Order: sequence, then C-alpha cells, then structure tokens
Amino acid sequence: MAANLAWGKTAALANIVHYGTEPAGQMWLRALIMVVIPLVFSRLSLGVAGLGDLRKLGRVGLKTMLFFLMVTTLAAVLGLTLVNLVRPGAGLPRSPRSFGGNLPLRSQAPRMQRPVENLAFRRWST
Repeated sequence: MAANLAWGKTAALANIVHYGTEPAGQMWLRALIMVVIPLVFSRLSLGVAGLGDLRKLGRVGLKTMLFFLMVTTLAAVLGLTLVNLVRPGAGLPRSPRSFGGNLPLRSQAPRMQRPVENLAFRRWST
C-alpha cells in the first residue's frame, strides 16, 4: 500500500510487483505448503502411534477436536470481522488492465524467473 501511495499507478511499480513480489510470494506459499502439510501429517501420525492405548486416544481425540473447532471458529470470526472493518483492496481497480501501465504478459517473463518460480507445487488452474 505504501508503494502504491508513493509511486502511484506507474509502469515501474507494475513491473516490480509482476517480476519481483508476485513470484516471491508464490514461491513462499508453495514452499510453505510443501513443508507444512507433510510435517503436520507425520506429527499427528506419530502422536497417535505413541499413545498406545485406544481409550487414551478417545479422550485426547475429543479434546483435540473441540480445541480445533473452537480455534477454527475464532479464527474465522476474527478474519471475517477484520475484512469487513478494514476492507482491504477497496480502492484498487477491479481489472489488472485498468492499473494504468501495460502489464507484460506472463510469457514475456525473464528467462530465469519461470524455472525458479516453478520449484514448488504449481496451481492446477494454470
């Protein structure tokens, strides 16, 4: 937001976002998903295997499920409340073409950006 306020709708800012922050953000999210999901699955599996007694699993499982539901509900309510209060992106144009400058096509990206960007999982839609 600060960059948009400082430089406005310039082509230079569009290039920085398109070639710099967008690929870095995508790589970060893909790497996070690639690491976190197997880590959580393995920790849960090892925790259940370490309990041994199935009666313990019932009590611990019920407490875990209740805690998970409470925290998830709290996070959803907090997120929805903040989105409705702050209204992120309210002043941004709806279409990327109305940004001002001519955004380069994704196929015109620098040669090294595409392989580095694809190190982690790709979205199925692209």
